[in-house]
Amino acid sequence: MKADKAGTSPLVMVIVEDLLDQDDPKGYIEDVTNHGCVSGTCAELIYYKDTCAFYGKHKEEIWEMAGECQQAGGYKTVLEFLATLNGAENADTVDQFENLMAWFAYEETTRKVAGMLDIEI
Repeated sequence: MKADKAGTSPLVMVIVEDLLDQDDPKGYIEDVTNHGCVSGTCAELIYYKDTCAFYGKHKEEIWEMAGECQQAGGYKTVLEFLATLNGAENADTVDQFENLMAWFAYEETTRKVAGMLDIEI
């Protein structure tokens, strides 16, 4: 992941900021990791205009993350990995694809932050 001068990825900082806004940060992490963004848990990533903007802002880091998951999972290509994501079968438009990528990145980064905080999920 691309890091800022402090060594923290911009996506990690998004999650940290979202956690600071929660009354129950651990519960929020559990909701995101167990139910995904599709459940509406992340209010900032419900509408296409928001998920597409999120993807546009973080797409380099998102693709880097997808590449890491592709390699870790032993997939031949990033697209082969992306096809395994929940909801990939419904990504028939650019907006739907960018939504899929935004949700993937948010959920995966939330898992990483949970690990950094020693929160079992």
